[in-house]
Amino acid sequence: MANLQSICVEDALICKSARNRAETAEAAGVLDVLTDVLVSPGSTNGNGTPPMLQPSQIIQAMQFDGFYTRNPVNTDDARRLTITYQFAGNSAPGDLPTGSNYSGWQSFSAAEQAAFAEAFAHIETFLNVDFVEVQGSSDPDLNLGSVTIPGSTVGIGGYSMSFRGDDFTRWDGYAVFDNTLDMSQDNRESLILHELGHALGLQHTHDSNLPEEYDSNLYSVMSYRENPLNGQDSDAMMLFDVLALQDIWGAADFNTGNTTYRGSRTDTVDVVWDTGGTDTFNASNRTNAVALDLREMHFSSFDADSDVTIAQGVTIENAIGGRGRDRITGNDANNRLVGGGGRDTLRGDGGNDALNGNSGVDLLVGGGGNDRLNGAGGNDRLVGNSGADLFIFARKGGNDTIRDFQDDIDTLRIVGHGSKADVLARASEVGDDLYFDLEGNHSITLRNMTLDQISDDLLV
Repeated sequence: MANLQSICVEDALICKSARNRAETAEAAGVLDVLTDVLVSPGSTNGNGTPPMLQPSQIIQAMQFDGFYTRNPVNTDDARRLTITYQFAGNSAPGDLPTGSNYSGWQSFSAAEQAAFAEAFAHIETFLNVDFVEVQGSSDPDLNLGSVTIPGSTVGIGGYSMSFRGDDFTRWDGYAVFDNTLDMSQDNRESLILHELGHALGLQHTHDSNLPEEYDSNLYSVMSYRENPLNGQDSDAMMLFDVLALQDIWGAADFNTGNTTYRGSRTDTVDVVWDTGGTDTFNASNRTNAVALDLREMHFSSFDADSDVTIAQGVTIENAIGGRGRDRITGNDANNRLVGGGGRDTLRGDGGNDALNGNSGVDLLVGGGGNDRLNGAGGNDRLVGNSGADLFIFARKGGNDTIRDFQDDIDTLRIVGHGSKADVLARASEVGDDLYFDLEGNHSITLRNMTLDQISDDLLV
């Protein structure tokens, strides 16, 4: 049986009713769950982002037990599931879960209904579902209402379910909001998404076994705590929400072509869900320092700290920095990473990557795979790491240092400085290093290399 005490801890009357109903209905395979959100968020907990949790740990923590312990309602490869929803109007719907009695029913305005439609459209971008409004239905899948809610509670979301074994046979959800609120206001997105999250199967982050440092709107709209990096609530589903909901409802095909992301598309944190194409993070118009991280479930900073993150299972192939001191990190795909005019750090991670520092004093690290490293202008440091790497030095390339050239494995290509004989004539051994004194006060230094070793590994 689901741990309803932790699910419903916010409202004793509602929780007691839910527990009693569940105890009598469990044998019949029926479960009703109610939960709510209070008006006052808790305090934030520090700055920065800790190391990411495992997806399985996040899913278990975010889902109500009734969902986590059963098979998904829908899956990635199934047809998109239609979820009907209805605005309740001035009277209570006849199919609300037993015990969910509210008064003061009012109709939502057209602007408020549009705000809910916008929330549904957002959820449809990453879930394998379609939300369809109905009117006059005696049994919509999801009821939405404006009611009188006592005390400081401003919204309540819940669900009821029927199941046979581990398979769902019925799901109904609902979300009601205090009728003193105008749900069309810009600051209501978080509340709408929070209660819809409950209806769709998510519990509060503080009701789970998540470590405290992950209990904030940086990771989930189901937290009462604002984002500690910007002091704001979420205006979209966050990283943990997307992951846990996709495990229940399946993942949508979205942005299947070649997509360029130029920063956050939300006011807080933008969770990128992208299922195809060759995609790019592009910050070339930025003068501030940016941090672009192409690894799934890691955060990037275009304009603010950690304002973009990549959902689990998403591959973004390329990244382009701006004119500041940028940090760009690749993933296991074959990445193209390009710096800008600042003092940049490019790290390829896995895959066969192409790194170009552009102007500035840059650090390029290939990582695993057979990488292509070009410092371009500026005095750059290049590290290939494992794999058969190609180091490129062109005209006006600055004064570069290759830290780990591997004899008979890596290749050095020097372009625009004459024939191979011309280039070798400009090489000399200085201590343990090999130094190329090239035209125009440009040079290359290969650490721990000799002239004899480089001869077979040099291209022009």
